[in-house]
Amino acid sequence: MPAEPAVRRLVLLFAPDRVQVHFDHLTYLGLFFMPVLYATATLFVMQMLGEAFVRLTALPLPGPLAGLIFLFVVLFVRGEAPAWITETSSHVLQHLMLLFIPAIAGIMLYFDRIAQEWIPFLLACVLGVAITIVVTALTFRWMLRHSKVSEP
Repeated sequence: MPAEPAVRRLVLLFAPDRVQVHFDHLTYLGLFFMPVLYATATLFVMQMLGEAFVRLTALPLPGPLAGLIFLFVVLFVRGEAPAWITETSSHVLQHLMLLFIPAIAGIMLYFDRIAQEWIPFLLACVLGVAITIVVTALTFRWMLRHSKVSEP
């Protein structure tokens, strides 16, 4: 029955309130990426709120960072992340290295300055990595102590 997907599309387009929409209907409509759009829109809204907050309060803080703090607070108060944020963030985290390419390419513009100030740059890099490893290890230990999973 090749006409069935077309009929589903027409019913959903012209009478969406009469049809219970399932996941397969969404894929027929090409709305498979709707969770990604919701998550991206949420990030942009939180970034705009962060930018507005920073500009109104004149805090010396990047607006996107304030937006991420707002997002963290909202998710913390809510108690869990919605499925569409969880799914989208897992895909973004799988390809996180691609997000570092612009930053690494930007460093190439400052080779002269890095050559002049290489000791503070190297120290900042090494200390940043060491602090990250220590904080990650402490967080992991804390999570193991407070997890409900019993050891084998």
